[in-house]
Amino acid sequence: MVLAKLYTDRVRAEAWAKGYDKGMAEGYEIGYAIGFREGERRTMAFWKGWNARRKQAEQAGQPFNEPEP
Repeated sequence: MVLAKLYTDRVRAEAWAKGYDKGMAEGYEIGYAIGFREGERRTMAFWKGWNARRKQAEQAGQPFNEPEP
């Protein structure tokens, strides 16, 4: 166990020295941006689907009781 701890400490120190923290920050920013765009896309899809169903019911003269997304 002691050798494993020494090894992981050394590997971790080398990674930080090589800029691991900078890479993690950049990766986080990229992942956040991608996730934000995907969430925005899904939200718009929900709203467009809801609005299409609302318009269809309106044209057919039927009541539309579905709550907003």
